[in-house]
Amino acid sequence: NIYAGYLQLATGYKRWGLKVGGRYEKTDIEGKFDKGRPGFTSDYDNLIPFVTLSYANLGKYSFKLAYTQRISRPSMTYLNPYVNTSDPTSISYGNPNLEPETSNSFELGCNLFKKFGSINTSIYHRFTENAIESYRFINDKNQYVTTYGNIGKNYSTGGSVSLQVMWKMKIMGGMNFNMYYYRVESTVSDFTNDGLNYNISLFFSYKFTDKWGAQTFGMFSGPRYSIQGKSTSFYYYNLS
Repeated sequence: NIYAGYLQLATGYKRWGLKVGGRYEKTDIEGKFDKGRPGFTSDYDNLIPFVTLSYANLGKYSFKLAYTQRISRPSMTYLNPYVNTSDPTSISYGNPNLEPETSNSFELGCNLFKKFGSINTSIYHRFTENAIESYRFINDKNQYVTTYGNIGKNYSTGGSVSLQVMWKMKIMGGMNFNMYYYRVESTVSDFTNDGLNYNISLFFSYKFTDKWGAQTFGMFSGPRYSIQGKSTSFYYYNLS
């Protein structure tokens, strides 16, 4: 259960605009087992501020400088303390005491509006002090254990470019490219890891008639880095 309240104040002068505000969120979590095992509860409060300064020439371009705090709650997979022993030599379980990740983001963005569509660019820096990381170790029963903890802090510095195109309401297309340098450090050990993360996505649609059309979407994501290693790159696509 999540309870939230929002407040935003906005003002402007000629082409300048300023928005300042925040939100308060209270999160209550409860988990129960079916067969009599004791469950767990968790709750936490977050006060999340934001501020945005903008400059716009309507229909031509706009700029913004923003600071935003974001909250990312752990999923049920991360919270569930049930021990998965389908492979007795390699077990895994969640951590019901996880707190949400709170990240701080600074961003400078520019939007250009053209007859064919729009071009959006941004550069940013983000950091998280209580990042949730999966980690692995060998326990006293010589089992390989995987679980989760608020044991990391990470930093991301990069930029993104996106393009949207539309022609006569028949053709629509888009592209988004994001690349950033990522560094993660453990707060409980000497582990560190870093690398270049990137992803690109493409979208295209064509309308044949008022009733028929075709579209395609695809994405490629490079390796994702964590405290003890990295995942492989992956891609997917669909046609309809």
